Amino acid sequence: MANISSVGVGIPSYEIKQEEVKDLVRNLFPYSKRKMDRLIPVFDNANIQKRQLVVEKDWFLEEHPFEEKNNLYMKYAEEQSLKAIDHCLDNDNHLESSIPYKAIDLLVYVSSTGIATPSLDVQIINKRPFREDIARMPLWGLGCAGGAIGLSRVYDWISANPTKTALLVCCELCSLTFQKEDVKKSNLIGTALFGDGAAALLVMGEDSSHLSKSKGTQPKIKQVHSYTKKIVWMLWDGKYLIQV
Repeated sequence: MANISSVGVGIPSYEIKQEEVKDLVRNLFPYSKRKMDRLIPVFDNANIQKRQLVVEKDWFLEEHPFEEKNNLYMKYAEEQSLKAIDHCLDNDNHLESSIPYKAIDLLVYVSSTGIATPSLDVQIINKRPFREDIARMPLWGLGCAGGAIGLSRVYDWISANPTKTALLVCCELCSLTFQKEDVKKSNLIGTALFGDGAAALLVMGEDSSHLSKSKGTQPKIKQVHSYTKKIVWMLWDGKYLIQV
């Protein structure tokens, strides 16, 4: 089993209400009034009142090249990830005392909204006093399921190393992937749902020497499982259809 001993979050400073997002979309997307009236209820059905972003609202009014977006990702992903890690290792709601950075044996970094080579966990390790022999596991491109899959990989590693302690960091800056010129419905729906932020989880094996620093009842991961449904592409009347 693996114990989730602490959690931490990195919350960006800019906040935007869902009603503001709706107004922004009305001004940005060149839909007809009829089509906009048909699509805009997705923002209400999302049941989101507000979200946090790493950029100001006016940033979305202009087009931005990929290089600029990715440079912003590198900057703010590092910033928010470090906030989440610091909070996680010093969270007195879950820990009797702080966990030192040198106690971490494995750092798993999950993200899909930016590209970095070497992966961003290297920058994180350089900004805090982690051990030089810390193991790294960067996971990219997993999308919405990234956090769950990352936790599964941590469980696998901890099961094989029950004396070890791992840190899982998930950071997604979805606002930086927004494409002003993309008028597809998928872009509008993504705009209705996603915000920015980071989270960190401290996961300990059953025999970790730091387990005694945990406070209260800890959630335990007892088993993991995954199932992949194949997608079959079909061609019908000159158009591709998807049969699941």
